[in-house]
Amino acid sequence: MHLLLINDCSSISDYRMSKMLRVPETKIKRLRYETSLVYQDNEEELKEKIIVILTNTRIKIHDTKLQIAVNDRYLRNYISDLLASDNRFYDSSFNSNIITLSSDDVFYLLEKLSGKKGEKYTKKIREKIDNSEFPKTFMQNLKDAIPEFIKQVGATATGNALGSNSVVSLLKIISNLI
Repeated sequence: MHLLLINDCSSISDYRMSKMLRVPETKIKRLRYETSLVYQDNEEELKEKIIVILTNTRIKIHDTKLQIAVNDRYLRNYISDLLASDNRFYDSSFNSNIITLSSDDVFYLLEKLSGKKGEKYTKKIREKIDNSEFPKTFMQNLKDAIPEFIKQVGATATGNALGSNSVVSLLKIISNLI
């Protein structure tokens, strides 16, 4: 396996590699992980690989979390260890190759990995993902609509001149929350 990695086969997917070698994909994943353990990169190379992943891969926004594909188990374990050192964590329960992080944890990793150079990478990530692009959760929508809802209920209860439109507007407010 080490010879395959030296010959730049690391960019070949596990699926393609398993077809080429005619072995199960799980065996390829295990061999890659064992190779990483035996022929470990130094700390700086690991940090650089993670920075490249965080800054150059596609980041998917899911609720208020960021999802990033990290196919290398050794790197995922290294990221987990870095986060755990400061009582942080990531979630990979949906797919072991996809890590789900809060934006704070992404910026924490960049700062921890790159030190003073982190601002450059943080800026690059912020350009990719503007915090205002995060979709609002139900609770955020509810919090934003409560003042208008209370005003409408109060007007309906006191019989102000809002009439039947107030009931319609109440229903619109509630439907916008969902």
